[in-house]
Amino acid sequence: MGPAACCDHVCIYTRDDTHTHREYCTDFYMEKTKSGTPITCNEAALFKNKEKTLYLYRTKEGDWVTGKIQLGKIGKSPALRSQDPQRTSFIQECPCQTEVWQKMVGKNWVTDSELRVIIRAPRVVITME
Repeated sequence: MGPAACCDHVCIYTRDDTHTHREYCTDFYMEKTKSGTPITCNEAALFKNKEKTLYLYRTKEGDWVTGKIQLGKIGKSPALRSQDPQRTSFIQECPCQTEVWQKMVGKNWVTDSELRVIIRAPRVVITME
């Protein structure tokens, strides 16, 4: 079974310009092979930022995480993670379905109500004749 993410382009977003984890609040695009097949990580779509080496992916536990992570390398801790209340009942197939995000502060996870995932849709221009 392939990844079931409903979005190709999402953004981790905050309105706070001075947010402590602002560098991780950026656009992420679904990674695909040259033939257009989505690349997966833990049976979910893998997202990557185009300018920085930042990934957004689902962990084995079902949380979505991002940070200065090297895929497959142990010891690179995520900076942000999803932590939805219903996570023990079902896994979110796409990061846009997450509601609760946490940030790493020191060695502890802290819930951050300022963080959101928004869907970025392609811009459509309609010309009137």
